Amino acid sequence: MSDTPPDLPALEQHLDFVALGHDAVLFAEGGAGTGKTTLLRSAAIAAERRGFVVLSTCASRYESHLELNLIRRLCGWAEEDTVLDPHAAQDDLQTACRDVHRAVLELARQAPVLIVVDDLHWCDLSSLHCLAFLSRRTRGRPVAVLCSKLSGSNGPDPVLLDEMLRSHSSTSRVRLGPLDGTALRDLAARALGSVPPGLPASLAWWCGRNQFLVGEVLEALTWYHELPSSITEVVPPSIHPWLLSRLPHTVPACLPVAQAVALLGDHAKLALVSEVAGVSSIDAAHAVMAMTDLGLLRAGEIVAFQHPVVAAAMRNAIPPADRPLLHLIAAEQLQRSGAAPRTMVSFLLGSDAVESPLTVRLLLDVVRDLHETETAAARVPLLRQLLSRPLPNEARVKIVHLLGLAELELAPSQAAEHLAEAYQLTDVQHRATVALQQAQALHLLGRAEEAVRLLDEVATSTTADELLRTRIELQLITTTIDDPSLHTAALRATRRLRHGEHSESAEQIAAALTGASACGVEPGEAWRLLAPAGSPGLPLAWLMTARAVLSTGHHDRILPYTTEWVSAKRQGPVQEVLARSLRAEVLLRLGRVTEAAADTHAALEMLSSLDDEARQAPLTAALGPLVDTLLERGELESAGRLLADADLDSDTPPRWHRVTLLLGRGRLRQALGDPVSGLSDIMRCGDLLSSWGDFGPYAVPWRVHAVRALLALGDRDTARRLADEELAEARSQGCRAHRLGVALCSTGQTVGGNAGRDLLMESINVLEDSHAQLDLAVALGELGTALSRAGRARDARHRLKQGCALADEAGATVLSTVLERRLREAGGRARGRVHGVESLTATERQVARLAVTGRTNKEIASTLFVTRRTVEMHLTQVYRKLRITGRSELFDVLGDS
Repeated sequence: MSDTPPDLPALEQHLDFVALGHDAVLFAEGGAGTGKTTLLRSAAIAAERRGFVVLSTCASRYESHLELNLIRRLCGWAEEDTVLDPHAAQDDLQTACRDVHRAVLELARQAPVLIVVDDLHWCDLSSLHCLAFLSRRTRGRPVAVLCSKLSGSNGPDPVLLDEMLRSHSSTSRVRLGPLDGTALRDLAARALGSVPPGLPASLAWWCGRNQFLVGEVLEALTWYHELPSSITEVVPPSIHPWLLSRLPHTVPACLPVAQAVALLGDHAKLALVSEVAGVSSIDAAHAVMAMTDLGLLRAGEIVAFQHPVVAAAMRNAIPPADRPLLHLIAAEQLQRSGAAPRTMVSFLLGSDAVESPLTVRLLLDVVRDLHETETAAARVPLLRQLLSRPLPNEARVKIVHLLGLAELELAPSQAAEHLAEAYQLTDVQHRATVALQQAQALHLLGRAEEAVRLLDEVATSTTADELLRTRIELQLITTTIDDPSLHTAALRATRRLRHGEHSESAEQIAAALTGASACGVEPGEAWRLLAPAGSPGLPLAWLMTARAVLSTGHHDRILPYTTEWVSAKRQGPVQEVLARSLRAEVLLRLGRVTEAAADTHAALEMLSSLDDEARQAPLTAALGPLVDTLLERGELESAGRLLADADLDSDTPPRWHRVTLLLGRGRLRQALGDPVSGLSDIMRCGDLLSSWGDFGPYAVPWRVHAVRALLALGDRDTARRLADEELAEARSQGCRAHRLGVALCSTGQTVGGNAGRDLLMESINVLEDSHAQLDLAVALGELGTALSRAGRARDARHRLKQGCALADEAGATVLSTVLERRLREAGGRARGRVHGVESLTATERQVARLAVTGRTNKEIASTLFVTRRTVEMHLTQVYRKLRITGRSELFDVLGDS
C-alpha cells in the first residue's frame, strides 16, 4: 500500500482546524477495497502526533444486531486515565447518549478529540443514534468524528445517517476511487522493485484499479520466483473472504447469485443467473442491485464482476470436485434458455464441465447443433479448441469427425488427417460415412488413387444402408474422372450399382459421369440422390452430372437446382463457389450473361477469401464457366488472373478439370490478339483429352474454338477437317441438340458458299429449340456475314440485327460489339443501340424503375427473386447505356417515362 494515502493531506487540514478549537464531522466514502481503512488508520496516527485523544473502533456486520455494541467498544478502548468510563454507556439509549456526550466533552477540555469509526454501514442502530446525538452537540468544541462508509450501503437507518451528515455545518466528505496510473505503478515498484512492461496495464484490468486487490495481487507476486506468463494465474486466497465480508447479510441471495455470475462468466444474463442460483428472478435482481451499489458487480444485459480477479476468486472457492457438476447445471440452464450452439461451446470451453464424463450427452448435442447452424469458418476454431481439451473418448470421436467435415471446406489436408483419425476411432456402423468424407478430402488434395482405394475397400465391405452405398460408388466414379489410369475402378463401381433400390437412377448418373450418355438423367432425381448441399453429399458428382446434362441442351431443367444449391444455408465457401460456377454456366448458356456475371464475381470474391490450399480444391472445377463469363463480358484482365492462378503449365499429370482450362486460356489469347498461342493451347487441350477416350463426363467443344482460330490464321483445310469431326460426333449423339447446332455453325463457317449458308441455317433452326441464346446469336451473326459476302445485304442486315438484339439482351458485351460492327459493314444500324431509355432491356428497365422509387439493391433483389449481385450488374448496364454515373441521376433521365 502507499505510505501516504492521496487523500490524507485534506484530512490533516481538518485536524489542524479542530486543534484550533473547532468541531468537524468527516466521512470517507468509497467502494470495497478503495483504501478507506488505510486512510482512517493514517488519519488516526496523524491526529495522535498532533496531541489528539483518539477513540477508534470498527463496526462489524456480525455484531450489528447488538444494541449499543459499537459505543461500548468505543468506550472500552479509551485511555485508562481518561474520565470516560467503560460502563458509561448504559442500556437506556437516552442515558447512554448523555453519558457519552458528557465524557467526550470532558476529554475535549484536556486535548482535541478524534472519534474514528470504520465501516459505519455495519453500525448498530442505537450506536448510530449516539453518534448523531454527539455530532450535533459538540459545536465549538475541539471534537472531530471521522467515519468510513461503503458506497451504496446506508447502514441501519439511512435517514438518520443523512441527517447526521447535513445537520453539521463542518461536515466534509472524501470520496475514494480507483487508483490512477501513477499510483498503481508506484505500488508495483514498491512491491517488486522493477516493474515489467505491461504489468501496470494488466493489474489495472485484473484488479479494476482497486487498491486492496492490487495490493493483494502484488503481495502474491512477491512469492513467485518468476512472474507468471499471465496475470490471470494470480488469485490470492485472501480475496474470497474479503468478498464474503462485504456481501450484505440483509440480502441472502447475494452469495448464490455471486457464485452463479462467476460460473456463467460472459453468459450471465439475469434470468439465467436466477436459474443457476436457484432463487427467484426478483431475489436475483435485488441481489444484483445490492452488489452493484457496493461496487462489486456491474449490472447490464450481462451481469459481471467489476473486478475479474474477484470472479476468479469466487470460482476458485468452489471445491474442485463440485465444479464440473455446477458447470454442467449452468450449461443445461443455458441450453434451456435457447442459447446459440456457439455460445454453448464458448461456455463449456471456459468451464470444467467439458472434461467430465457427465457432460458427454450435452456436449454431443451442442456440437451437433453447431454443425447444423454455423458456417464451416465459424465451426473450425471452436471445434479445434474443444479438441485441445482432454475430452471423454465418445465426445472426442464425434468432434474429430465434425472438425474434419468443417475443414473439408477450408483446409483439405487437415480435414484428411482428422477424418482418417475419425475413421479409425468410429464404430463400424458409421465408418462408411466417414470413409466417404475422407475420400472427398483426398480427392480435393489430388490424391485420387488413395481415395479410390479407400472407397473401393468400403464399397465391398460395408454394411451401410443402400443410399450411402450408392453415394460411395458414385463418389468413386467421380474421383476416377481426373485420372485415366483409374477408369477400371469406375467400371467396377458401375457394375456394382446394377443392384439396389436406387439402381436405375444411379446407373443413369454413372453413365453421365463416365461419358456414356446423359440423356436418361432426370435432374430432380440426381439432385436428391447426390444431395450436393447435404451431408454426406456429393457436390463434385452433382457438378459433373449437371454439366453432362447441360451438354444435352437441357439448360432449363438444371437451372432450378442450381439456384437451390446457391441458396442452401450453412454451405462452406468451396461448395458455394462450385454452386455459383454451375449456375453461371447455365445462365451463360441461356443467354443471361449479366446474371452469370453476378454469380461469377460472387464466386471470385469467395475464392479470394480462401487460402492457397483450399482455393486449389474448387478452383480447377469451377474456373471454366467463370472464365467463359468473363470473356463474354470483355473482362480479359480478370480472366487472365484466374487462369494464371491455375498453373496450367506445371509438370503435374493431366487432370480433367485442369486440361479443360487450356481451352479457356486459348480463347483468352485469341481475344488478346494472339491466335497462334491461342490455337496452341486449344490443340493441346484436345490432344490431352484424347487420353480419356470416351470416358469424359461431358463434351468439351475444343474443335469449335480451334476452327475459329484456324480460320483467323487462314488454315481453312485443317479447320474444315476439325469441323467435320465435331459435326460427325455431334450427329452420333442424337439427344444433344445444343452441341449439334454449334457444330453445324462451325462447319458452315468452314464450307462457305450456298452449302455453308444452308448449314448455318440448319444450325439456327436447331439452336432455336435449345434455349442457347448466345450460340444462336453467334449463328445468326455468321449467317448474316455469309449473306453479306454473297451480296444479299438486306437479308444479311436482318440476320445481323437479330443476332445483335439477342447479344444485347443477354448482356454479352464482346459479342454484341462484334455483331454491331458487322451490321454497320453491311450497311445497317443496330436497332435500339442508341443511348437512352429505349436501349434498356426489359429486365434493366424493371430494375431501374425500382431503383428510382428509392428501393435498395437488397429490396430490389427480393422483389425480383434474384441475387443482390445480379441487381448490381443490371444497374451497371443501365448507367452505361444511359451515360450516367449513379442512382442520383436516374430520376432525371427516366422521369415519368
